[in-house]
Amino acid sequence: MEKALPLTVQRIIALLDARGMGGRQYLEAMGLNRSALTDWKNGKSKPTAETIRRTAELLGVTADYLMGLSDIPEPPREDSLPPLYFKLAKDARQLELTERDIEFLLDIARRYKRLNREDAE
Repeated sequence: MEKALPLTVQRIIALLDARGMGGRQYLEAMGLNRSALTDWKNGKSKPTAETIRRTAELLGVTADYLMGLSDIPEPPREDSLPPLYFKLAKDARQLELTERDIEFLLDIARRYKRLNREDAE
């Protein structure tokens, strides 16, 4: 039975393939040892936090995506959302809100908006 690759390694490999970048090219761009990818695949070592950060930057994705903390690969564009939304996301992260917490708070916000609309009518 073949051992499954860690999600971070799976995502790095998939992104390299999607971008037409070979492992050797990636390792050279990152300044990593030639055996790094093989060692990750074989479970001999793991990418460091710094390697994940730099890989995310190189491949245009978030470190959270590489680590499996998010299923959204691309970081949001600064011009796509008002600054308040970034503040909300930052505060949610600092408070260590779970997805369930966020859904609960969004439900409260939806009810609040609905009540205000009903009051205005």
